[in-house]
Amino acid sequence: PVFEPPPPVETWLEGCMVAWSGSLAANDPFSEELRNWMAAGREALEAWCDRFVGPLASAGRTLLIRPHARQLLSDVAGVVRFLRRHRGERFGMAIAPLDLLTEEMRADGAEHLARAFEVLQPMLDPTRDLLISPAPGLDDPAAERTRAACCEAAATCGLELLIDVG
Repeated sequence: PVFEPPPPVETWLEGCMVAWSGSLAANDPFSEELRNWMAAGREALEAWCDRFVGPLASAGRTLLIRPHARQLLSDVAGVVRFLRRHRGERFGMAIAPLDLLTEEMRADGAEHLARAFEVLQPMLDPTRDLLISPAPGLDDPAAERTRAACCEAAATCGLELLIDVG
């Protein structure tokens, strides 16, 4: 599996670390890998997270998982399932809404994102989770609509909003 393991919890400067949800793909964590969306993918993500439960609690740190449409945590249903399973543990979400959309979904991205925010809003914790918005000025209408939706959702949910510049 391809995972970018965060550095040891005790070396974090403070608060939290953000990590991609990972992939079972052999080389590229953003390539299409069908196993990511099957039981094997969910089990791999849970096993990876289980390694961090104790160290996170001991260090008082939080690991924010950043989902992506091609990774182990790839959609709203998976995010909801993950948050329910890990309730009370030191895991949260760093959600970049464009990351949840496949290329095919981007044309109707506003509709997908409105439904996503509707489902996720009651699940997200403003003291832990954050939204990652596309940077302004991108030559991408979907990114501009997403940026506006992120700003609105962040204000509604009280979530911290980060701008993805890279």
